[in-house]
Amino acid sequence: MTGLTAMLYAEARLRATNATFIFWDVVYPLAYLLVFGVGMSSAVGSDFGHSGAGYNDFFLAGVLGMASFGIASNTAWALFM
Repeated sequence: MTGLTAMLYAEARLRATNATFIFWDVVYPLAYLLVFGVGMSSAVGSDFGHSGAGYNDFFLAGVLGMASFGIASNTAWALFM
């Protein structure tokens, strides 16, 4: 096994056995999209900054960045432990 394969195997095993990581990696970003994306979309309106993009389009990029950073932080913490 190469180092990368060993790390991917260890991460997959950790994610499959610990529901907390699944919550933080999948459910938490989806909850942000639901609460803020749908909830704020009606408050802000459909045209965000007169650019033709809706609030959900704008917010999706931020949530994807947050989710990516969260997954990377969880992976780094798991490697540290």
